Amino acid sequence: VLGLLSDINQYIIGMGNLQTNPAVQFSNSSDSSLQMGEIKPANISIHGSVAYQNNYMLDGISTNSDLDPAEQTSVTTTRLGASDEQGFYVDSRLIDSVTVYDHNIPVEFGGFTGGVVDAQTRSWSGENHISIFGRMTGSNWSHIITDPNLNVSSSDGDISHPAQFQNEFRKKTYGFNAEWGLTENLGVVVGYSRRESKIPTVQIPTTRVTLIPDNEWGGLQEVITETVPGGTQTQERTSDNFFAKATLYVSPETEANLSFAYSGYTSKAFLSTVADSDYEDQHDGYNLTASFKHAFDNAQWEGSLAYTYMKDKRDSAVDYWSQLDDYSYEPGIGQTLSTSASGGLGDLTSDQSIITAKTKLDFNPIQYMDATHQFTVGAELNLTHASYKRDKNYYRWMAPSMSGYVQNVYTTRWMAGKYTADYNQGALFGQHTLQYKDWTIRTGVRGEYDDFTEDFNMAPRFTAAWDLLGDGDSVLTFGANRYYGRNILTYALYKAQNGGMQNAYWYGSDEVPLEDEDWFDSNDFDGLQDLKTPYDDEFSVAFSQKVADWVGTLAYVHRNGHDGVRSRGITEGAGSDTRFIRQFYNGGESKHDSVIFTLSNVQPLKFASANHYVKFSAAWQQTKSNTAIDEGYSELESGRTINMNKVWYDGDVMDAEDLDATDFNIPVRLDLELTSEWDQWGLTWYNYFHFNAKRSQAIRDDGEYASWYDPEADETTQIRKYSKVRFASTWSWDTKLLYKPDWARGVGISLEVYNVLNNENATDVFVYKGQQYKSYDPGRQFWLQVTYDY
Repeated sequence: VLGLLSDINQYIIGMGNLQTNPAVQFSNSSDSSLQMGEIKPANISIHGSVAYQNNYMLDGISTNSDLDPAEQTSVTTTRLGASDEQGFYVDSRLIDSVTVYDHNIPVEFGGFTGGVVDAQTRSWSGENHISIFGRMTGSNWSHIITDPNLNVSSSDGDISHPAQFQNEFRKKTYGFNAEWGLTENLGVVVGYSRRESKIPTVQIPTTRVTLIPDNEWGGLQEVITETVPGGTQTQERTSDNFFAKATLYVSPETEANLSFAYSGYTSKAFLSTVADSDYEDQHDGYNLTASFKHAFDNAQWEGSLAYTYMKDKRDSAVDYWSQLDDYSYEPGIGQTLSTSASGGLGDLTSDQSIITAKTKLDFNPIQYMDATHQFTVGAELNLTHASYKRDKNYYRWMAPSMSGYVQNVYTTRWMAGKYTADYNQGALFGQHTLQYKDWTIRTGVRGEYDDFTEDFNMAPRFTAAWDLLGDGDSVLTFGANRYYGRNILTYALYKAQNGGMQNAYWYGSDEVPLEDEDWFDSNDFDGLQDLKTPYDDEFSVAFSQKVADWVGTLAYVHRNGHDGVRSRGITEGAGSDTRFIRQFYNGGESKHDSVIFTLSNVQPLKFASANHYVKFSAAWQQTKSNTAIDEGYSELESGRTINMNKVWYDGDVMDAEDLDATDFNIPVRLDLELTSEWDQWGLTWYNYFHFNAKRSQAIRDDGEYASWYDPEADETTQIRKYSKVRFASTWSWDTKLLYKPDWARGVGISLEVYNVLNNENATDVFVYKGQQYKSYDPGRQFWLQVTYDY
């Protein structure tokens, strides 16, 4: 069945399945009409989890990047914009099969509280083939829908979102994949693809600020400002992906594979309001995996050994930031502020290397009395080394002035250095599957230990299926499971991000050094040593019914999330010794409920000279969490100490855990896929209809707070303030037509049209310059693709 993949998700493991999987929700901002030039993958949530708590696997090896995956949409001095929870973006043409585990997940999988996306790559099939492809689109083939109250210009990107508004873009994808035999039993599969996006962006006229220090007293001798002319520069995004796999069929019982995968992403950008701010973000991922399979007389054995290396790097044009804040007083208006800045965000590098060893033994079923027993045992070991590196000191100079007179300069320094962390984790698991009459009962347990939390976690798994009539057509399934999540390397490396920052009330640089006593630490952190592993408890019940050539399933899944990692601000000391500290703690709690119905035909419907396939799903979901699901451990009220357990929401004070979700919060969705194949003409037509019911979403009012009297503590505290934004229901129709006739000798052409009716579907809200605006899904968009298969 031909699947329709949006371009932003075409090269992500399993996204062809995930896009229409009713248990999966994409971020509300993942496909914004304002940023149609981006090519990075969308964040997803499975059954209410945070996006980085899914396990993405390639040939049984986890490919998650745990460096800093919570929030990748903004750029800061201490965090890298290229980081993403998915360390590899694999061409879907090289994927043989994808299994998406969203509930009742087998015991061999760990490292998640959401779900598992298990992708198996293609192996040599015994034949020789080659395929070449190319596809393209652009802003002139697309309709960009924006809030009517928003004047959109590519020059309006702010410092943390340098490409917030993308009026123009050009995107294309091209590559090849091939397979051929080297000997009778040895063959290879090779593939390469590149995705490119060019985003013309307006650079407005800016002011370059140059500070000339006075070496005698630590202040400034002169401030030089010069105008830098504007114009249009092109921001670029590229993604390169290479994959090679050799398969040796030693015997009918033994198979060996050796694969290599490379995934690279590069973003060239600049801050449209800042001079000399060009920078490049780069992500590189390398994976080498050796795997073996052997069938013994009484068991099937699988083993694998893998090395994975991932690096995120930022190169800035300059390693400093100069800012002039000019205050002036105007009669009748009062004090005004004019800010000019020039410089970059600084160079950074972070990397992680992982050695993974896995083994699993599936014993053949054995008959004992009236029951069949099947046992599985296995083990997994992950050795991780990570580093965070700043090659040289990075300086920020802030010079306040009053009516053109510079009073002083304030310096912040991020010190050069390399920080490392090791994180090692091991697991043992066992599973027993019992078949007795009309019952199939699977019980298992997974034991995990890691040397970061130093906790030994036991994750029991249980699933029971009852074949009501004994013919396989009516099956009732129950499940009760526990899943332990990932320990993000950011926790261990936070000292590198924050511990190297110092401040001084004078001008300081490598050329004009200050005395050690002139510098003081301004940030600190606490709580890392006490963190525990987050976990989810799950209960599920499902009923599946087969009638003729149709199969329908109704499932209910309930999740309780515990010990999610959060961060909060606390203060220590008093007076001039007061310090603001970021404290990590296991305070995250969540609840998720979903009811999902699916219906599909197992045999094609035959009419109008074609085979027709139908897949329908309806889902109701509700997630409650005391943590912003789109931020996770990044959630922090900078410089403030507030009560994190209460929130002000739409005029009422309530428990934070009862707050409406801030993302991934579509309550009701309906999906219908229709695929028709006219084999005699080489024609395939795919249609996808998608409906989202109306909903409400919690939105921070640009960082506002409310005062609340806590009767238990007998004190007034500050709490976060949220507003409720209501969204109308939305629906869209996407279609794809593929024409690949026999007479064309392998040439195929396809036309994809997204949002055929050009519906204006508001999906998210954001705060810009103190005002709320809605963002929309893209309007009608065309993609053209040409392929050649031999």
